[in-house]
Amino acid sequence: MAVGIKKDHIFDRNDVFHLSVSQPLRVSKGMASLSHADYFDQDQQLHYRNVFINLAPAGREIDVQAGYTRNLSNENRIKVLIYHANDYNHMAGQTDYGGLIRFEQVF
Repeated sequence: MAVGIKKDHIFDRNDVFHLSVSQPLRVSKGMASLSHADYFDQDQQLHYRNVFINLAPAGREIDVQAGYTRNLSNENRIKVLIYHANDYNHMAGQTDYGGLIRFEQVF
């Protein structure tokens, strides 16, 4: 799920600002059973182990992104983007953030 807004002409006729908030898909609850080879005994018999994994996440990730684009000319453009994620990877208390600056040229 996501929602965003975009506004043209912030400082002049050649720029755009956008802001978005999103929530990546996640499993709300569930269990998984995994069977895997565990060890060989002294008679060379392979023994398996069943592991049950709780798929319920500990958090709910919410991402916020902001971006600015400015056309420098008909052939050149610069973009700046920053983002922040709360409960990154749906793990409570984890955060992630980053940004980028991108220069584009048409040729």
